[in-house]
Amino acid sequence: FMYQDKEHHVSFYGDFAHLEDVLSDLQEDMKKVIIETAKILGEDLPYNHYYFITHLTPGAFGGLEHLDSTVLQFCPFELAKKKGRKEFLELVAHEYFHLWNVKRIRPVELGPFDYQNENYTRMHWLTEGLTSFIDQLATYRSGIYDSKEYLECIRKNINNYLATPGRGYHSLEDSSYNAWIKLYRADENFKNSSVSYYLKGGLVFFILNILLKEDAKGIDQLVLALWQNYKNRPDVGISKEEFFNILASMLKKESCEEFKLLIEGVEDIDFENYLTRLGTKVEWTQPKVDLGVNLSDENGKIIIKSVRQGSCGFKAGLNAGDEVIAINALRVNLKIMDQIGEMYQENDRIDLLVARTGKLQTISVALGLGLREIKEMLYQFDETYIMDDSKFMQKYPKFQKTPIADGIKKMTDQFKAMQSK
Repeated sequence: FMYQDKEHHVSFYGDFAHLEDVLSDLQEDMKKVIIETAKILGEDLPYNHYYFITHLTPGAFGGLEHLDSTVLQFCPFELAKKKGRKEFLELVAHEYFHLWNVKRIRPVELGPFDYQNENYTRMHWLTEGLTSFIDQLATYRSGIYDSKEYLECIRKNINNYLATPGRGYHSLEDSSYNAWIKLYRADENFKNSSVSYYLKGGLVFFILNILLKEDAKGIDQLVLALWQNYKNRPDVGISKEEFFNILASMLKKESCEEFKLLIEGVEDIDFENYLTRLGTKVEWTQPKVDLGVNLSDENGKIIIKSVRQGSCGFKAGLNAGDEVIAINALRVNLKIMDQIGEMYQENDRIDLLVARTGKLQTISVALGLGLREIKEMLYQFDETYIMDDSKFMQKYPKFQKTPIADGIKKMTDQFKAMQSK
């Protein structure tokens, strides 16, 4: 297809799960996503042509960016589902945005590359964090996700982050620097000792967008400024200091320091505070009894894949690799293990019969509560104000100078009054 008078080629290797033609509609949706992504950069396309090369392989997911192409891999059975199809388009947005952010806008350490050795940077919060925020935002702006689905993405991201004890040990900078030995070699203890810079990075840029909105700006202006900085010096990457100098030109000092702490620190993030400032109401779940283990059924054997630090299972001494055989001398299967929260109460004690490296042993567990999660997030404002700066400013220019922090009720009343005119 053509966009901005430039050829864009879409190719798939492998088979679709559907026998009928699905490529035409899929290509049209891919075009919608890349247009919304490109709009963030002022539709400044730094290539003569672009190629999307997708390998359809069962169980596969991922992508790799290049200057004027991307190679993707995706599961054909997931692509056949409505939800999976949207996740594929989110992946398209992610890798396409990388042609600007990473292949051109990049940390000073990343390029020119030494292909014989590992390359280290403490700035993957910029390379992958910003991209992870943009991919879901662009998928929303293109109409692939509706507002409810977009908020569901954010809700899942936050809950996943809160279920990662390693966030208290590894900052985003540490996670970036240790990528070669942590994220790319993740083991059963990864979530206890580190945090993904994709996950936390995307969330801190979600927060930064809120801080920018409070100064009557948005993420689009920041990305454009980063792009202009690259164009002024295309041969040199950006340093952390230069990034924050650019950010300081559009954001008050206190907010810059607030964002810097999210990059450098390991303190808990008050998501409810930021979501409330954005105008989003948060409803939390009531924690249930939970062992704090991830289980899998391997040929009829219930195997512990990981144990969450701080959970009752962790405190009792359960280990990854343990085979769970029985509770209180009664044989169990995966379904029964998933229903522990319905059968027992906090502080109940159970005896787990497990096999560890071939040896049977009984481990006594005093059951505790699992994690509190966000159950639902609800808008208080018009969704264009929450999600899309450009659309809202065009529609309601007088709101350009109105900080979110002025109060939800006041702005809601003003908005309703404007709608009634």
